[in-house]
Amino acid sequence: MSKAKVKKAPKTRIASKRVVELQANIPQYEILLHLDQLHKLALLFPENSQYYNKQIVELSQNAQVRLDPSVKHTFCKKCYNGIHKQLRIIQNKLQYQCDKCNHCQIIKSIQNLQ
Repeated sequence: MSKAKVKKAPKTRIASKRVVELQANIPQYEILLHLDQLHKLALLFPENSQYYNKQIVELSQNAQVRLDPSVKHTFCKKCYNGIHKQLRIIQNKLQYQCDKCNHCQIIKSIQNLQ
């Protein structure tokens, strides 16, 4: 009988040097990662987006972290719903972008900087 060679799994580092440097340079790194995960979940599961978006806002307010405008513009500020939105462009030159929530009927205008 021949002995079968068993390959050992390569040793993996728990945290690479680059991740450790990022954690040292960015304050509240874990909170930002958690906010990113919640935002991804809200986009993946639109039926639960209201819950995830509300968690994003509450966590950012408690930790005093500013949300990126691209994250803020993905959900309604009144009802935290993320999928029911109509988009309308005003004044033919893309100066303003008008969003209307189909859930709570609120309208908000965002100025485009192009």
